[in-house]
Amino acid sequence: MKKNLPLFYNKKPIDFIEKFDKIKVFGKIKSNVKSINGVDDVIFKRENNEFSFEFDELKLNIKKNTYDLGNIIKKGSFLSGKLHLKFENLFLGNFVKGFTNNIYEKSFSKSKLQYFKFIIPLENKINFNYQLAPFFYKDEFSDWSSVGFSIEVEDEKIFVQQKEIKKGKTQKCYLIFESNKKQAFREFSKKIFALRVSLGYIIGNFAGNRGYFFSYGNIERKNFNSFCFETQRGEIKNFMQPINRNPYAWLTTINKRKAEYIYKKYKLRTLSIAEFSKLYKITLENDDFLAILLLMLESSESSLLLRPAGYSIILESLSSIIVGREDEKLNPIISKAEAKKFRTELLEVLKNYENNKFFKDNKTLKVRLDNINQVTNKEKLVLPFKILKINLLDEDIKIINSRNDFLHGRIPDYRNLGLHRNINEKDRDMYYASVRFYTIINMLILKFIGYDGYVLNFSKIFEKETTYIVREDYYRKVSD
Repeated sequence: MKKNLPLFYNKKPIDFIEKFDKIKVFGKIKSNVKSINGVDDVIFKRENNEFSFEFDELKLNIKKNTYDLGNIIKKGSFLSGKLHLKFENLFLGNFVKGFTNNIYEKSFSKSKLQYFKFIIPLENKINFNYQLAPFFYKDEFSDWSSVGFSIEVEDEKIFVQQKEIKKGKTQKCYLIFESNKKQAFREFSKKIFALRVSLGYIIGNFAGNRGYFFSYGNIERKNFNSFCFETQRGEIKNFMQPINRNPYAWLTTINKRKAEYIYKKYKLRTLSIAEFSKLYKITLENDDFLAILLLMLESSESSLLLRPAGYSIILESLSSIIVGREDEKLNPIISKAEAKKFRTELLEVLKNYENNKFFKDNKTLKVRLDNINQVTNKEKLVLPFKILKINLLDEDIKIINSRNDFLHGRIPDYRNLGLHRNINEKDRDMYYASVRFYTIINMLILKFIGYDGYVLNFSKIFEKETTYIVREDYYRKVSD
């Protein structure tokens, strides 16, 4: 079996990253900006998630009091021996230093159709074994590994691997993406971002900060031709995740007995290749859906005050995508012609009150009459669950009905404590709303991509933290 595993070549690009991350060389800047063009003895090195250029102030070709801090220099080159790098933007922070978030070899083409690999050096390793179907492969570091997964969309396969490289007492981790399809750089880059967002949502960890692209001339992807470095969107890390096929991961410290029961009796599973591929495809093709997944990640990392408001926005945005034109079926008047006739007659009646002193705002009344056949916002938010045949509990409906409160800065009183509710109890109400919102939104997203298994029920898992007694199980079935 191991002999038939697909072979990937990761050593050369990883070795390159390890060396380039530590680079510190002197060279010459070339640019169409006179003040820095031709300046030599420029120090080039990495600083955090960018690369910097340090200039000798005495060599800068500038006149006194004419140097404009904050300038952005468009396009230029850096030469040091055989090294010839190009940059698209150089941000000048002060008299002697500039920063770039994009630098690449002169031979790196962003228009030519090629094969690509993308690698993110990780601060800490990530775990997706309990959320995604494993992908077995081998490379120069190991005869076989299952720390990876793949997706398949139309004529393309994208492979994702995580490599832990041990050197002495140090250990470094890399997240690797590569495709078997020949394509332009920007097409590949866009796909990888959508894939990273999809993965981040599923595991609760969006990998970012900085990354290296490597281009290849053939599908074997053995020896890279050139590279490009780009600063990435910052890492988003939280502990929330919609699914986990290992109940012990969440329940060992809460209810170990229940974890054992769930492990034996429930058929917990990961997302299939087809399901995760569909999630990725929707994320790639629909910018609104991509924004929803990003907001899920960011809301789960934000303060308790902002979290339920973020989830409330997500629920409405997600409902619009799932429902589409289906909300018209809920209209009180099912005939468009009759609805138009009814509205016209009501507007005629309103005209009779134009000069009535008791009617102070006829414009507002007109807007309401124009929308008289539309369903309420609450009905719209419940509709996607009906369309996808997801059973909502009474507590779910209560949370959905409180959505407007969060958007208007109010904290719903779920336990009817009234004026006796203190700040800690308000915090617990926000906590409870957050975890229940998160759970039902996960049910929507996952059912939308075809998943019919179990999601983690954080309303129950965080019962002690919210002090809100939940008579439910630790996992909820998306479809009965």
